[in-house]
Amino acid sequence: MPELVAKLIEGGDPTCPGVGSLKYEACLLYQSALGVWRNVGFTRSCKPTAAEVGTPRQIRPEDAINAPKSSCFRSVYAVLVANTTPILSSTALHVFYLRGAPGFKQPGSDAEICIQVRHGICGNQAAVGLAFLELATIEARTVKYFYEYKGVRLSHINVEAMIDGKWRLIDTTYGAYWSEDTTGKAPFALAATDDIINDEKIRKNVSFNTALMPYSLYETFLNVDRFNYLSNKPDIVRGEAGTVGIDLTGNSGAENFNNIPNYVGDNVAGRPFTGLEYDLDPEEKTKPIDLTIEVSGASITGDKPAWVCVDAQCRRFNKDVKLVSFRTRAPDRLYIKTENDVAFVVMKSITWKVEQGS
Repeated sequence: MPELVAKLIEGGDPTCPGVGSLKYEACLLYQSALGVWRNVGFTRSCKPTAAEVGTPRQIRPEDAINAPKSSCFRSVYAVLVANTTPILSSTALHVFYLRGAPGFKQPGSDAEICIQVRHGICGNQAAVGLAFLELATIEARTVKYFYEYKGVRLSHINVEAMIDGKWRLIDTTYGAYWSEDTTGKAPFALAATDDIINDEKIRKNVSFNTALMPYSLYETFLNVDRFNYLSNKPDIVRGEAGTVGIDLTGNSGAENFNNIPNYVGDNVAGRPFTGLEYDLDPEEKTKPIDLTIEVSGASITGDKPAWVCVDAQCRRFNKDVKLVSFRTRAPDRLYIKTENDVAFVVMKSITWKVEQGS
């Protein structure tokens, strides 16, 4: 995108070309961010000293190329992504298709399709926001939250961008961003995600589209806090890597992965093996427990072995595995061990049974 916008400026016609819906909208966003950045003096930081702020001039091709190096431009662009995405991928329209057109095809995580059909919910909107940031050469990743509210499991997903060495959050569903204490400073000093989660004062320093439908109407009728995913001790998965908790309650039971991820391992190629694992919390801490994982699918990229493990116990698996069983006490951690690039198991259920008797 920087090169495309630079060529448009150099050619004297800034009209974004019809190179696909996603790139067209990203071009407009990039130009918008350049305009705002120009008006604050092309500063590198959104907390500039007086000496850094010069007299605004016309935008040049090299400004488009150099813009992503500026944390101020990154912040402005990220906020514009938050502003724009929930309009381009409308939840209100998605509700119509969901309730008025049975059997319609979900737009999924293809950002181009999401923009073309003009509707979606948080997952679709996060895919669009992520694509917008990546087209501007801004490092970004999704953030998923799994939490309980009034005894009900819920989930949400949004996007964070790397700015000034920290991951900083925008919500592409609610048109929201959080800022640091900017008293006496320039605006758009976006807050770091961890600071938002851990600091109530920063968490409340949120700007968002209060008129955005359908959420403004829902809040009126239901009196719900759209940002409660941040304050209910969520399990957080960043870029498909993290830890999710599972309670093994009672002497027997089953986890069917309602509103939590249903795979363990790493499904992202080209990075050090990390992925998703589970923090197991059994109610019974002393007696033996039989754990059985019913598998609906598995994948391994590479020729090295892979194991699904509960603590120190590991079972080797392949793509044909259907059941994996463990007998253990006080299980704590479920994870995948391998030297392959990608290895994961998709789980249909986890059942547990505590041994009875002495």
